[in-house]
Amino acid sequence: MKTPTPIHKWSSANQGFFYKFVAWLEQGGYGPSARKLYGCAARIALGWLDTAYWMIALPGDIDRVRAYMAERYESEATRATYLKGIAKLEDFLYQTCHKPKPEKPINWSHYIGPLPQWLADDGSRIWVDGHLVLDQWHANNGIAYCGTYYATAGNHEVIAEYYEDGGQALIYVWWEPH
Repeated sequence: MKTPTPIHKWSSANQGFFYKFVAWLEQGGYGPSARKLYGCAARIALGWLDTAYWMIALPGDIDRVRAYMAERYESEATRATYLKGIAKLEDFLYQTCHKPKPEKPINWSHYIGPLPQWLADDGSRIWVDGHLVLDQWHANNGIAYCGTYYATAGNHEVIAEYYEDGGQALIYVWWEPH
């Protein structure tokens, strides 16, 4: 039987996602013992799936985790508690990774390597690793905005929001090593 990968061997992105999950539980009013138990379930799930959190297929991969836990844990109480934690993890994954596409503005998230750059007409916002690096959320008349963000080696999350106020739509986001 496959064993979960320990958290210290996870990618920094998955580690960060896990700590955001625990913080989300705390913000939701869960006490220390619930956070510890649900966090343990999430560590087992993320370690067992052993893939980048944004690549987890919902609900299929989470259903596989539930089946794994049903086989792995004989105690009904342990299983029930861990399955509650898995349900919370699934909720968090849906909220952070699998939002429905809005009609307006258009949003997308992508993980990249070295250096993102962008050019947009009308409004745009760009985040890199949770930091707002471009905030031009207003209509303009064909004026393009460019920005540069110097990133360290490794993968970085880029989230782009965009809206068109009229006329032709334009947004480019690209990256290149420097």
